[in-house]
Amino acid sequence: VQEMEEGGHEVLLGVSRAIGMVEPYTHLASGFRAPNLDERYFNNNIHGGMRLFGNPDLRSERSLSYELGLRTAGGLPEWLNSARISAYRSDVDDLITFRYIGMLYLEPRFQYFNVQRARLEGVEAVTQLRFGSIMVEASGSFPVGTDVTTGKRLEDVGAPSASLEIVCPMTKLLPYGRVSTRVRWNDALSDVSEILRRPAFSTTSIEASFVVHGVYAVNTTQGRFRNA
Repeated sequence: VQEMEEGGHEVLLGVSRAIGMVEPYTHLASGFRAPNLDERYFNNNIHGGMRLFGNPDLRSERSLSYELGLRTAGGLPEWLNSARISAYRSDVDDLITFRYIGMLYLEPRFQYFNVQRARLEGVEAVTQLRFGSIMVEASGSFPVGTDVTTGKRLEDVGAPSASLEIVCPMTKLLPYGRVSTRVRWNDALSDVSEILRRPAFSTTSIEASFVVHGVYAVNTTQGRFRNA
């Protein structure tokens, strides 16, 4: 049994077995979560100038989750630090989420509410590689959220995404120096409320860090590109 933040708990059961360099595993979890104070009484602007309202009549969530995956075990080649791929599914009663309730004075408004029967499922994968002193980490996720009663997509579950990060040490030039480059891609959101729709986009960031006279310094450059 694992206690969750803000009035909830989760009962976990897992089984795994290493077979050579790989380890199949499965998880089963039953959860309960009460609505927090923000979900009940929040009334303010959030990102993008949207107004979000709480709902004091929210009911508590109850969920049953399954996960089946494959991860690396011991005896890996030097270039492979770790890898994991998994598929998951959660059936949730009274899922706490939000919905668009209209526009007032050109300000989009949303409010928390319960989805009587929801299903959250998807696939995730992550791997970490090493080529000499260079670290490479790649990951991807494909989440899907559905209102089982209506068949409609849940609007706050997110979209498929993928990222690639390359970290190169620069200790020969600067003390504890390194350069990290990250590229992230996010798929479009189209089958949601018009106010939440957006095209696919990608972001690229380059971060250089080092230590000078005991001071840790970081310089970051970031760009965002909208896919046509």
